[in-house]
Amino acid sequence: MKNLFYIILIFAGCLIPTAMNAQSITGASNMCSGPESYSFSGSWVSGYQWVASTNLSISGSSVNSSVTVTPNGTGEAWVQVINGVGAILVKKVIWIDAGTINVTSISGPTSTPNGQYASYFASVPSNTRPTSYQWILSPQLNNNLYGASTAYLDIAFYTAGYYQLVARAYNACGWGEYYVTNLYVY
Repeated sequence: MKNLFYIILIFAGCLIPTAMNAQSITGASNMCSGPESYSFSGSWVSGYQWVASTNLSISGSSVNSSVTVTPNGTGEAWVQVINGVGAILVKKVIWIDAGTINVTSISGPTSTPNGQYASYFASVPSNTRPTSYQWILSPQLNNNLYGASTAYLDIAFYTAGYYQLVARAYNACGWGEYYVTNLYVY
């Protein structure tokens, strides 16, 4: 009885325990040009059917427990499983990326005293959703970077000199272009 939720029905003063399978959709939350496969986890019953938002196309049969979808647009999308009377059983929201995401700027101090921390932020276009970032301090020497896979980066500077700070963003379509800014530690 793996993955069962128990529901207690109260009817005319009687407690009647019943079981209902937990239902979910497995598959990617972000996609690029597709196609991607999605599976319904739960008991598939005749009459169930897959439905997708208008910016996704279902390939093949929509009445199996797994389905393949291909994007035909960008932005927020969804796939859902409905029952024979059209009630939504489960829904998964998906973000369709239009392509790789380029960092448009790095904000933070360009001149910092040695022995101090400085914080930086990599900006991307507002209609994008990166899933990861990469930061590079060149040369790194014995300076420490914290948060190198997020949009925010803290650097503890321990060596004076000139540096290049590089950032790029990642999504389902791959890595974007590098954005470079110059730093001076005195």
